[in-house]
Amino acid sequence: MVTCRTPPFYGVALQPTMMPVTGYGLRIDADARVLREADDRPIPGLYAAGEVVGNVVGPSIFSGGAMVAGAVIFGRRAGEMAAGQRA
Repeated sequence: MVTCRTPPFYGVALQPTMMPVTGYGLRIDADARVLREADDRPIPGLYAAGEVVGNVVGPSIFSGGAMVAGAVIFGRRAGEMAAGQRA
C-alpha cells in the first residue's frame, strides 16, 4: 500500500453484492464420469464437466466465472478418459 498524496482524489461507494448460486444436475466422479442416481455407478461412455456438474465446494454453482477452472480441469479429464488415455 502506498499513500496517495497527489490530488485529485476520487471515492466510490461500495455495496455488498450477492453472488448467484444455483444447483446442478449431474454428479461425476474424479474421472468426470457421470454417475447414476440410483447406485452412484458410472454410466459407460458418459462424461460431463463445467457448470452442469456443480463444483469443488459441493452441489452448488457460484456463478460469475468461478467455474472456469472446474470446466477446464474436468473437461480435460473427461477428454482423456473418453480418448482412453487415463492420464
